[in-house]
Amino acid sequence: MSSDKKKIKTYHTGTWSIPNGKFHLEGKLVIDDDDCAIKLTLYTAKGFTGKDMNDSFDNQSVIFGNCEFDSKITLINCRIKHASPIGDEMYELIYEPNTCYFGGIIADIDRLKICRLTCTFPYFSSWYDTNRNYFGTLSSDNSIGPFEPSIKQSELIDEIEINDGLKIIVERRYDDFNQLFSKEVTHKVEHFVHFVSETPKSLNELKENANIFLQLIKLSIGRLSYAEIKSIIVPKNETIDFDKNLLGKENNVHISISTFNSIQKRRVISSDYIHQNDMLFYGGLRTNNRLKSVIVKWFHVYKDYNPLYNTFLDTLEWFQKTDAFLTDVMFNNRLVNLVQGIEYYYSASEAQRSIQKRNELKQKLDIIIKKIEEKEDKDFLVKHVQIHEVLRHKLKFLIFEKFDIIANEIFKNKEDKKGYIHKIKEFRDKLSHGEMIESPNQKIYDNYYKTLILSVSCILETLGFTNDEILQNLKRTLKYSRIIQVLKLKMLE
Repeated sequence: MSSDKKKIKTYHTGTWSIPNGKFHLEGKLVIDDDDCAIKLTLYTAKGFTGKDMNDSFDNQSVIFGNCEFDSKITLINCRIKHASPIGDEMYELIYEPNTCYFGGIIADIDRLKICRLTCTFPYFSSWYDTNRNYFGTLSSDNSIGPFEPSIKQSELIDEIEINDGLKIIVERRYDDFNQLFSKEVTHKVEHFVHFVSETPKSLNELKENANIFLQLIKLSIGRLSYAEIKSIIVPKNETIDFDKNLLGKENNVHISISTFNSIQKRRVISSDYIHQNDMLFYGGLRTNNRLKSVIVKWFHVYKDYNPLYNTFLDTLEWFQKTDAFLTDVMFNNRLVNLVQGIEYYYSASEAQRSIQKRNELKQKLDIIIKKIEEKEDKDFLVKHVQIHEVLRHKLKFLIFEKFDIIANEIFKNKEDKKGYIHKIKEFRDKLSHGEMIESPNQKIYDNYYKTLILSVSCILETLGFTNDEILQNLKRTLKYSRIIQVLKLKMLE
């Protein structure tokens, strides 16, 4: 393996084969961050199965590599991009793998059991760790002097027990130092998040845990992000073969990973810094272990409130990092999505209250039905009258009771609250039945922002924040504090 730092290229030269293939083909794997590409180039007169090259050029689900320095590589989902003759019945084949596993030959990725999954996340350092740069001095021989805290190559800064034998470990790694002045240096840090299982679990299961964690980060920072899988720890019996120098404790193999999707996303999301006033909550909560409790709570309630979180995140991510224009139809649907998320929150968190309310209404309905003498009329009522709390009742409870101190910041008075409830119900009903023909006006935009504040309040409440804490976070976060300020100014009109 060799590397070109200027062009950010990595090369792996060796022989390549497929499961049950007859031939090992000579070739080179190139990972090029600069060109956003992963390419495997082979030169051969025969295919992997021994067929003549002019018979077929097939995509390959798996390709194995035995490369220099006895390194083992598994390539997944390899698309044939190019096949051309180069003379004397020789062909040049170029495959584009989606994922590369360095360190082991793995027969079945879908059934692979792993002990640990390691990821990085854009903006994570800004979100989780308030100390992003460390300063110190250089000694006379230009070695790193003493630091406060003392500088190490890496250190584990947090360990969070989730559930079912799963824990999250946050590691801080220090980058090369930069010399600021004659004797002062600064270190930049990067954070790695390890998802560790007590017993081996499927790769897809730990990927799902990483994705759940990603949604929490996106919720807080309000921006597009992604989980870049860096490596996995695999029991050696899960591999056909492995790099002997990568065998660690308890007979586990450390396998690093590169994916085409991650290389692409690095171009779209190139920055890793975001100010803490742009986040709903952040690493400052670590001082009293509050952020840990938020993370644990998130994993515990994620499935229960998944529609609330997903509609909120999906709606706000529309066309981020693009030049696309948000049409009137898209804006209207965005508002409806937020309303639906709030409805789901109500249904999930107030289930017991809803049951009690239904029982009360059913008792009243039974009294009415008993007073009806005509059997046909009585049967009609029983069949067609369904007891459920309508949107109006749900919003009324949330605004007047559940989040009253928050609602008082964005509504002028009681009549303003009632008008909002009526308008949102009318808006939702018209749009759902194809009757919405007007373009969004200022009043609709105001109602959208009020709904957005309510939606965020619902989400933070599921994570254990009190009303006072929710309001404090909303006012501290630049995006939402501006919304509250604008709505307050409109109250004075």
